[in-house]
Amino acid sequence: MSNLASKYEGPNPSIARSLLSFPLNPEYLYNLLTEFISSQNINNVGQEYLFDFGASLFYTIQQVTHLKLSSNEVKKKEKAEWVRIFLKVFIEQGFIGFIMLSGLLKGYQIIKSNEKRFPIGELITEVEDAFLTSLDSVIKENQDIIVLDEQNKMNPKKEIIAYICGQIIPSIPYEQLIKFNSKGIIMQICSSIIFENPRIFQNGVFIKNITQDILNDNNQKWTTNSKSYKSLQNKTNDFIFKELPRISWGISKLVLFVDKNEIIDLLNLTYSFAIELFRLWEECPLSLVEKEESLDEETKKATPLLWLIFKTLLFSITMIFKSIVDQSLFQPEICEKQVLDKSLDDEIEVNSLIEVCRPLDGNNSPSNKSRITYYLLVIEQLMKSINDNMVEQEILPFIHKYIKDNKDSLLFESVHSGYPNIFSIIQLRTAYSEVIKYTSETDDVLCWLCLDRLIKKIESITPESKELNDHSNQSLKFESTSYNSTNLSDLSSSQSEDDSTNNITSINNDPESIQAVALYLRRGHLLLTLIDQVQFVNLIIIKTLLEKIKEFLEAEPNGIGKLALKKVLFDTLSMGLDYTKKDVCVKWWLSEGSKITVSQ
Repeated sequence: MSNLASKYEGPNPSIARSLLSFPLNPEYLYNLLTEFISSQNINNVGQEYLFDFGASLFYTIQQVTHLKLSSNEVKKKEKAEWVRIFLKVFIEQGFIGFIMLSGLLKGYQIIKSNEKRFPIGELITEVEDAFLTSLDSVIKENQDIIVLDEQNKMNPKKEIIAYICGQIIPSIPYEQLIKFNSKGIIMQICSSIIFENPRIFQNGVFIKNITQDILNDNNQKWTTNSKSYKSLQNKTNDFIFKELPRISWGISKLVLFVDKNEIIDLLNLTYSFAIELFRLWEECPLSLVEKEESLDEETKKATPLLWLIFKTLLFSITMIFKSIVDQSLFQPEICEKQVLDKSLDDEIEVNSLIEVCRPLDGNNSPSNKSRITYYLLVIEQLMKSINDNMVEQEILPFIHKYIKDNKDSLLFESVHSGYPNIFSIIQLRTAYSEVIKYTSETDDVLCWLCLDRLIKKIESITPESKELNDHSNQSLKFESTSYNSTNLSDLSSSQSEDDSTNNITSINNDPESIQAVALYLRRGHLLLTLIDQVQFVNLIIIKTLLEKIKEFLEAEPNGIGKLALKKVLFDTLSMGLDYTKKDVCVKWWLSEGSKITVSQ
């Protein structure tokens, strides 16, 4: 036995070691391979063993190729001739030849990834061409594998093709794959294996089986002795299950080359699977468990296997979906217009997306809380494009019930990160002003109570930090699209050590610009709102309110934000007040307001 033959460890050792043992004799090698393939009658292999049979042939040739081509004992010329003989035999041998040709290419790819391509690297393109041509031929000669019916979902040939494509397609260069004719069919086969094949996810039937076992146990537990658990064990130990990440990777690579209709078919398949999974999980008693600690000991031992299934499934869907999203964003001609632009430009599209994502209302199951959290994240991203009517009539009533519910930390955080984005600063200022205007006409005590809520909120936020707060940062993005560095420099240059009414009035008078600068302060949005209320409160309250505003402004750090707030206060006292209020406010400004100093 030669050194190379002794290194081989794997299935079909007899043929593998024969291929590695002898010096190159083209005729002998051709006959050896042909006779071996003839002896492997695929029609005599039981259906349940066909996948294992194909996988073992693939692995045999992969290992033989890797050992032969990476060896320093074999000359370059001999390696090239050896590869060409293999190609000649495999191309002539139908489905088995395709499996073995795939093993040849995979062995080549391993050498390439190990940076040992140089000995006969120029031949890899020839092998890739042969593989893609052979795969096209297999599809033409085996039309039964592309038939979509229940009986065909567990077709072993489909499983072998999906496994091989997962192994090989991710490493084939772009310029080669673009010439491949059957890419759409192969993508369909691979995705069908993931979502519909009984050895894998089978449209979520595994959840239905778990539910049945729990119901059979009087709704008590799911154990490691149950039928459904043992079935899941078999799935996770199955060779093809362990290759799911690679198969998903292969699909994500093919997405780059297929047309729009084939992408839509893939999305529809994924969506149908997700809806069915959603329905079956809602019916499963395990979906009602909020904390794993509440499970009995036997169920605790069983659930990690289910979480493994879910994690694998999530990985596969995420990889496929990411490639579709990338394609729609970076190659918009595929989808006619970039999806992101379309959603942000078109109110109808945004409303439609919000409706699709909307979870069940009133369902407090853990799974529905997760969907609510996701829904809130979607709202946060699309808020700028949602019309006010939808916000007022649908989103606010939905969100309001979760604002004070802190039992679920993720849900609580999502509500409070998304809720402020519902309002722009203009909306906040207008809404609060309307409340104060109405209450001041009704009852001064009630009016002050409303103001006191705002004052207490301002007091709860420390003014020392010059960093933008989250709400101000968002508002700045929404409100200051026309504001630029020139405004800032103009405003900054108008500051002086001894600030006076004269330089206050010299600040850029654009309200949006002034507001944007005020939002550089952590409490800026709230102080703007408080200053607005001077116009609407009655005379009995006005001096107290002005003193509170002065106290807050004096506590703010020096800079353009503080200067902008002073400018807003000055403008409020100068304009829009009736004679009685104006007289009181002007006198207050001259005696107290001018004491609010702003220095650089």
